[in-house]
Amino acid sequence: MRYMLLLALLGLAGCGRSTGPVPSEPGKITVRNETSNKLKVTVYVGDEEPSEIWIDPHGTEEVSGTLPGGTKVKIILEAVTGGIRKPTEIDLTVDGNLMIRVTNVAYEGPITYEITGG
Repeated sequence: MRYMLLLALLGLAGCGRSTGPVPSEPGKITVRNETSNKLKVTVYVGDEEPSEIWIDPHGTEEVSGTLPGGTKVKIILEAVTGGIRKPTEIDLTVDGNLMIRVTNVAYEGPITYEITGG
C-alpha cells in the first residue's frame, strides 16, 4: 500500500509543470520540382536582397543557407508554361529543415505544392 501511495505522489509531482515554449530549430529550405516545367524561385529573408534560383524540371535545389529558427521567409514560385508565368507566394517560419515539393503546374491554374519538415 505504501508503494502505491509513493507512486501516486511521484506521478502528481510531475504534473502541472510548464516547460514553456519550445524554441524553433535552425534549418535550410529546399525546393523539389516534380513537374516538367522550369521553376523560378525568389527567396526573401528579412531585409536582405532577394535571391533567385532556377530549378530544372524534376530537379531539387537548396534555396537558402542554414537560417536561425524563427526566421520569417517569403518564397515566390513562378513556372513558365507556354510563356505565361504563374506566381505563387508562400510565407514560412523556419523550424528545422523544410522541403517545398512542387507537384503540379496547371496551365490556367495555381501551382500546387506541399511543405514537409519542420
